[in-house]
Amino acid sequence: MVSFETASCPAAGGTVSGTLAAANIQGVPGQNITLGDFGALLAAVGSNTTYANVHTVKFPAGEIRGQVELRDEDQDEAKGRSR
Repeated sequence: MVSFETASCPAAGGTVSGTLAAANIQGVPGQNITLGDFGALLAAVGSNTTYANVHTVKFPAGEIRGQVELRDEDQDEAKGRSR
């Protein structure tokens, strides 16, 4: 699990961005990731086995959830997808 906090998004929506570091990686033994193991996180993202779960004050168990996958910009364009 990655702990990552940012400023509040605007009410009409917005983009969340930031930088992840080893200090953001929490240990999740059942998911084969140990505290601070940034390499394990990268391996999980590279194998397309990760997901994001966004927690908010209104929905503390998770409001938005989705698969995180590594994508190739050239392949996306060939499939008619934009960034």
